[in-house]
Amino acid sequence: GEEEDGGEEDGDEEEEEDEDEDEEAAGKEEEEEDEDEDGLPIVRNEDGEVEYAPQPAPYDSAELAEVQSLLRGEDTADDASRWKPLALPPPPQGGGARRVPAPLLGDLLYVAGVLRAFGRQLGLGEVRVDALDAALGGGATTALAMRLHVSLLRLLFEPSAALARSHPAFCHALRNLSALTWAEALAEALLRLADGQATAELALAVRGLRSGEYHTLPPERRVLAARLLAERAAEHPSLRASLERRAEWYEAHDWAWEPAMLLGRLQCWPPHRLLRWEPLGRDRHGRVYWLLDGSLWVQRRDASATDEAADPSLSGGRPGAGVPGVATVRYGGADLQAVAAALSAAAGPVCERRVHFTLRRLLRGGELGEARRAAEEAAAEVGEGASGSPAVDAALPSEDAALGSAAACPFSGRRVRLAAYDVVRHLEAHAADCAVVPSLELFRYALLHIEAQLPRELLGEGWGERRAGWVAELKAEGLAAAGFAARLLELEEALVCDALTRRWLVPPFSSEAEELAAATPKPRGGR
Repeated sequence: GEEEDGGEEDGDEEEEEDEDEDEEAAGKEEEEEDEDEDGLPIVRNEDGEVEYAPQPAPYDSAELAEVQSLLRGEDTADDASRWKPLALPPPPQGGGARRVPAPLLGDLLYVAGVLRAFGRQLGLGEVRVDALDAALGGGATTALAMRLHVSLLRLLFEPSAALARSHPAFCHALRNLSALTWAEALAEALLRLADGQATAELALAVRGLRSGEYHTLPPERRVLAARLLAERAAEHPSLRASLERRAEWYEAHDWAWEPAMLLGRLQCWPPHRLLRWEPLGRDRHGRVYWLLDGSLWVQRRDASATDEAADPSLSGGRPGAGVPGVATVRYGGADLQAVAAALSAAAGPVCERRVHFTLRRLLRGGELGEARRAAEEAAAEVGEGASGSPAVDAALPSEDAALGSAAACPFSGRRVRLAAYDVVRHLEAHAADCAVVPSLELFRYALLHIEAQLPRELLGEGWGERRAGWVAELKAEGLAAAGFAARLLELEEALVCDALTRRWLVPPFSSEAEELAAATPKPRGGR
């Protein structure tokens, strides 16, 4: 019995030791995962002070020895005589562009680089290039389009008292940025950023924002606006300070960064830990190779050059096979293997051999495939024109909906009882955090419910006969903004003049309404 008790005690001690080890390991893991506001690893020293936590070297001595020849290599005149022509495979149809036109891929790449580098500071997280492509070139206003502009506007403009005096409407929009106000604030911001030197395209972008929906702007103008905001954001003191903190973190490391980049290790790091978005490398023609979301972007040095002589690799080595006016092309999937094969066959200068070495390692290691699959899954989840708001058709009221009837919330699906003025408040509450994107569907929902909740004594005698047709026209498929505006004006025209003022029963509104009515001339056939 004593032996059994002793065995149980030994077992208990072993279990306690295991638990202690687990807790210690969990503590270490938790300590290793601590990050500052920039997402940089930090630890606390013995004095309780926060210090940057350097990462272990992402390569071993054998790998370091493997890349020494490429790191130290230099080209000579004799080497140049043995180089073969570099003939990259013909670029995909349209230069690899999907929604944003091919000539704008370089601008798309720049905006993506800024948003990815500062996604944490802007509150955007990791921005996928395909989602950005849909936001700036798709046929609908996406949630990302709204969120990125709202974030950049909040960064660049402070709704100060001075701004309130000089531009009160702009200041009000900045203080109340939401899904309902951001486009007008963007229009005013573009004018201020242009500083009196607005181009014709920028002026047309502002005009389009003030007269229509964001997604009706041509992709060229949407990309122009996003690039202007991104350029100014990259110069903002708060983001520059973030880069300085990253530089301090870099200095805490005692290993060389260039071998890690050449081995393809840093390409797998999260963007917010990189001091800058480094290209994969360059070729003999000055072309820059970038990796993003599992795709290879090849960017011409001289964006104004469109002829083959300036950039032979654009044509795949075939006369007339280039993409006129395109300075950036995108390769993905099987094309990546073809690019690697072309670089290998060229046996070119050291700069090209470095690009080939890194690209080959990433292809063999599967990192590019994983990045591409993650990007495709994210694109499939978001989809074309995704707005972040559920469909509202099922929540529209029936034609016989009356005052006090319950309505299905288009956001949560729950049944809620909304008075006419509550409908707008309900929409504004969800729009304040940019959880939804305004659309004609959403406005149609609001107008139909407002009309359904209006007391019938507020409407003229002929409205009862007209109402069924009005509801049908508003619910019709393919309703355009002009048709919606006509239905809105028709409902306004049907309101009985001063009918609302008689329902203001709580002072001082009733007395003020009487004074206002006495001082306001009544329009002919007015309300």
